[in-house]
Amino acid sequence: MGFRIPAWAIVVLGGACAPVHGGVITFEFFPGPDGILGTPDDVPIVAPASLAAQDVQIGDQFAPQGVLFTLPVVQDHNEIINGELFAGSAQWSPVNVLASDGEIEFRFTGFVQRVTVTGGIGEGRDHLYTFNHANQPIANSPLDGRGGVSHSQGIARVVIRPKSPRTMAVIDDLEFEFNTPSCAPDLSAGAIQGLAGYGVPDGVLDGDDFFYYLNEFVAGNLGVCDLTTGSTPGQTGYGVPNGLLTNDDFFFYLDLFALGC
Repeated sequence: MGFRIPAWAIVVLGGACAPVHGGVITFEFFPGPDGILGTPDDVPIVAPASLAAQDVQIGDQFAPQGVLFTLPVVQDHNEIINGELFAGSAQWSPVNVLASDGEIEFRFTGFVQRVTVTGGIGEGRDHLYTFNHANQPIANSPLDGRGGVSHSQGIARVVIRPKSPRTMAVIDDLEFEFNTPSCAPDLSAGAIQGLAGYGVPDGVLDGDDFFYYLNEFVAGNLGVCDLTTGSTPGQTGYGVPNGLLTNDDFFFYLDLFALGC
């Protein structure tokens, strides 16, 4: 693919990853400077009542919580709106919801064993699809109210599809639980495809993780390797997948690997 691996990238790093943690995103606040939701510096979200009036799409705003939303190149996807229009729908917490004129998709940067979300808020029953770190389907189920999935393989990516292409997907109160490990560059317990542990995080950051990513990058696995739109911290789209596999994704992963856990 026309890239060279820097010599420093071959250095094997070791160590345990972050402790068990989880989170809840109600779409009422963005994390403040401390990066933690539920603290005094949270930033309230004042949202309009329609997608047409909302100009801000959600991509990496919740990255400190370990959640990255796939940012489409068109408006009216992954936008926070005031949900008073859906007041008759049960089990969601007013006042904001996340809505999309089409699918809602997000991925986790660590090993998530459980995800729960409220759906079916908008124009009928949504559908919940989950995928593991090898981008293989785990489960799919109707989402009409509170629902979710738990899986020992680890949930890496979630897609919520609306009832039909002509309706919106609307969700609220996204809750997730990271199992140890919870560490973005920890991707695999082994580097040999087909053996047990391949593509399953194991709580240790080492050469297996690097070569797993390299294997999947060469294979063109977007589900695992599409990590960013650019490789420069602070630029728009940094840490937000864009549906393309480029050198930016590779060097983004190297940066994560070098930081350790």
